[in-house]
Amino acid sequence: MARFVLVHGAFSGAWIWGPLTDRLKAAGHSVEAFDLPGLGDDHIPASEVTLDACAARLCEVLADSSEPAVVVGNSMGGSCTEDVAAWAIARQRPQPLAPFATPVSIPPWCPRRHQPVLCVMHAGSSYPAGAAATDDR
Repeated sequence: MARFVLVHGAFSGAWIWGPLTDRLKAAGHSVEAFDLPGLGDDHIPASEVTLDACAARLCEVLADSSEPAVVVGNSMGGSCTEDVAAWAIARQRPQPLAPFATPVSIPPWCPRRHQPVLCVMHAGSSYPAGAAATDDR
């Protein structure tokens, strides 16, 4: 059976994966769903949440086991999943990561690196709408 690591999107928490977690566990898989910084039960101020902070949290979860993981990221969690997969491939992360069996990502938007996630959503932000799409990361 497989190890699944589920990464929720913005403005939700690990709880959103409840029905899928139940089905995967019933099929015999191991499943880990966790709260990203500033979301769910994590109380970091939302203004301090960046994509890098979210990716670092995913790295911590992956490092807890050496078993390869199917990492499923939804919405902003998909952006986080893509970053961590790229870091793992480039070996740029200081801590060892479990290898990805398969990264699965469905991101509808992507904040700039080091940009607070809320800036993408605020009309009055110093980041213009759509600016993330022009990021050269």
